[in-house]
Amino acid sequence: MGLDENSPTGAGRKIQQLISALEEVEQFHQMDTSAQTKEYLNESRQQLYKMLQVLNISSEMLTTVSAVSDASYMWHLFDAFNPVIHQLLYKQPQLVLKLRSMFMKIKTMIDLPVMRIAQVRLSAQYRMQQKL
Repeated sequence: MGLDENSPTGAGRKIQQLISALEEVEQFHQMDTSAQTKEYLNESRQQLYKMLQVLNISSEMLTTVSAVSDASYMWHLFDAFNPVIHQLLYKQPQLVLKLRSMFMKIKTMIDLPVMRIAQVRLSAQYRMQQKL
């Protein structure tokens, strides 16, 4: 009973069946006597619910999370280099022009994921309009 990652609907149904089976086991087999078994069944159901949530993540959400995590990583890098940049500018003020170029390149790198997020949203809206 494998879960096919290429068929999220089928995998979701199988997970729902597993959740139902665990609930039936708990109800019909009098698991009230064993607290450890009952806790194990409860934890198993919770993990299956989490699997369902992950299965329902849209590609739009994945794209957004990816862009935000990249931006967060870049922000931390800037934070680490901030003192170094300040020292360089204090010693050599003419480096401001080179830094400006660097920040313009970085702006372009940041704009690409943002544009991708917008494209995914437009694509999702277009698909929704086609269904109507």
